Amino acid sequence: MRGGSGVRLWGDVGEVWHGDEKVGLINRWYLDGWNREWRLDAERYRLEEIMNGSRDVRLMLDARVGILEAVGIIWTDFLADGAWHPAIRIMGGALDWKRRAMPAKEAGGVSHR
Repeated sequence: MRGGSGVRLWGDVGEVWHGDEKVGLINRWYLDGWNREWRLDAERYRLEEIMNGSRDVRLMLDARVGILEAVGIIWTDFLADGAWHPAIRIMGGALDWKRRAMPAKEAGGVSHR
Protein backbone atom coordinates (compact mmCIF):
# COMPACT_ATOMS: atom_id res chain seq x y z
CA MET A 1 0.00 0.00 0.00
CA ARG A 2 1.17 3.50 -0.68
CA GLY A 3 1.98 6.06 2.01
CA GLY A 4 -0.26 8.91 3.11
CA SER A 5 -3.52 9.07 4.97
CA GLY A 6 -5.92 6.19 5.00
CA VAL A 7 -8.14 4.26 7.33
CA ARG A 8 -7.88 1.27 9.63
CA LEU A 9 -11.06 -0.44 10.75
CA TRP A 10 -11.75 -3.64 12.60
CA GLY A 11 -14.78 -5.51 13.81
CA ASP A 12 -16.26 -8.80 14.88
CA VAL A 13 -18.70 -9.76 12.10
CA GLY A 14 -19.11 -8.78 8.47
CA GLU A 15 -21.52 -9.94 5.79
CA VAL A 16 -20.39 -11.19 2.38
CA TRP A 17 -22.70 -10.45 -0.58
CA HIS A 18 -22.57 -11.56 -4.20
CA GLY A 19 -24.90 -9.50 -6.36
CA ASP A 20 -28.10 -9.04 -4.34
CA GLU A 21 -27.65 -12.22 -2.29
CA LYS A 22 -25.99 -12.64 1.09
CA VAL A 23 -23.58 -15.55 0.62
CA GLY A 24 -21.50 -15.63 3.78
CA LEU A 25 -19.96 -14.16 6.91
CA ILE A 26 -16.50 -13.15 8.09
CA ASN A 27 -15.36 -13.03 11.72
CA ARG A 28 -12.74 -10.86 13.45
CA TRP A 29 -11.85 -8.74 10.45
CA TYR A 30 -9.29 -5.97 9.96
CA LEU A 31 -9.33 -3.51 7.04
CA ASP A 32 -6.41 -1.25 6.12
CA GLY A 33 -6.06 1.10 3.16
CA TRP A 34 -7.75 3.74 1.04
CA ASN A 35 -10.74 4.04 -1.26
CA ARG A 36 -10.03 1.77 -4.26
CA GLU A 37 -6.90 0.30 -2.62
CA TRP A 38 -7.62 -1.61 0.57
CA ARG A 39 -6.95 -5.01 2.12
CA LEU A 40 -9.17 -6.94 4.53
CA ASP A 41 -8.01 -9.95 6.53
CA ALA A 42 -10.48 -12.04 8.51
CA GLU A 43 -9.65 -14.80 10.99
CA ARG A 44 -12.58 -16.98 9.90
CA TYR A 45 -15.08 -17.11 7.06
CA ARG A 46 -18.09 -19.06 5.84
CA LEU A 47 -19.23 -18.94 2.19
CA GLU A 48 -22.21 -20.66 0.61
CA GLU A 49 -21.78 -22.94 -2.41
CA ILE A 50 -23.19 -20.26 -4.73
CA MET A 51 -19.75 -18.57 -4.49
CA ASN A 52 -17.96 -21.45 -6.26
CA GLY A 53 -16.36 -20.05 -9.40
CA SER A 54 -16.66 -16.38 -8.41
CA ARG A 55 -14.33 -14.08 -6.46
CA ASP A 56 -16.28 -10.79 -6.74
CA VAL A 57 -17.90 -9.75 -3.46
CA ARG A 58 -19.48 -6.84 -1.65
CA LEU A 59 -18.84 -6.64 2.10
CA MET A 60 -21.08 -5.01 4.69
CA LEU A 61 -18.83 -4.30 7.67
CA ASP A 62 -20.17 -3.12 11.03
CA ALA A 63 -17.49 -0.87 12.55
CA ARG A 64 -19.63 0.32 15.51
CA VAL A 65 -19.73 3.98 14.42
CA GLY A 66 -21.05 3.08 10.99
CA ILE A 67 -21.44 0.56 8.23
CA LEU A 68 -18.77 0.30 5.56
CA GLU A 69 -19.73 -1.17 2.21
CA ALA A 70 -16.63 -2.46 0.42
CA VAL A 71 -16.51 -3.89 -3.11
CA GLY A 72 -13.61 -6.24 -3.75
CA ILE A 73 -12.18 -9.55 -4.87
CA ILE A 74 -11.35 -12.59 -2.76
CA TRP A 75 -7.56 -12.73 -3.01
CA THR A 76 -6.81 -16.05 -1.31
CA ASP A 77 -7.90 -19.57 -2.18
CA PHE A 78 -11.21 -20.33 -0.46
CA LEU A 79 -13.79 -23.04 0.11
CA ALA A 80 -17.48 -22.31 -0.51
CA ASP A 81 -19.28 -25.14 1.24
CA GLY A 82 -21.28 -23.47 4.02
CA ALA A 83 -18.77 -24.47 6.71
CA TRP A 84 -16.43 -22.24 8.76
CA HIS A 85 -12.80 -22.01 7.60
CA PRO A 86 -9.73 -20.15 8.88
CA ALA A 87 -8.38 -16.97 7.28
CA ILE A 88 -9.37 -15.16 4.12
CA ARG A 89 -8.02 -12.03 2.40
CA ILE A 90 -10.16 -9.73 0.28
CA MET A 91 -8.77 -6.74 -1.64
CA GLY A 92 -10.58 -3.99 -3.51
CA GLY A 93 -12.31 -1.64 -4.74
CA ALA A 94 -14.80 1.08 -3.85
CA LEU A 95 -15.61 1.99 -0.22
CA ASP A 96 -18.88 3.61 0.89
CA TRP A 97 -19.23 4.78 4.49
CA LYS A 98 -22.64 5.09 6.19
CA ARG A 99 -22.11 6.82 9.52
CA ARG A 100 -24.31 6.18 12.56
CA ALA A 101 -25.18 8.75 15.16
CA MET A 102 -23.58 7.51 18.39
CA PRO A 103 -22.22 9.14 21.55
CA ALA A 104 -18.44 9.67 21.31
CA LYS A 105 -17.66 7.56 24.39
CA GLU A 106 -19.18 4.49 22.69
CA ALA A 107 -17.34 4.98 19.42
CA GLY A 108 -14.59 2.41 18.99
CA GLY A 109 -12.94 0.19 16.47
CA VAL A 110 -11.85 3.07 14.19
CA SER A 111 -8.45 4.65 13.75
CA HIS A 112 -7.61 7.34 11.20
CA ARG A 113 -4.01 7.76 10.09
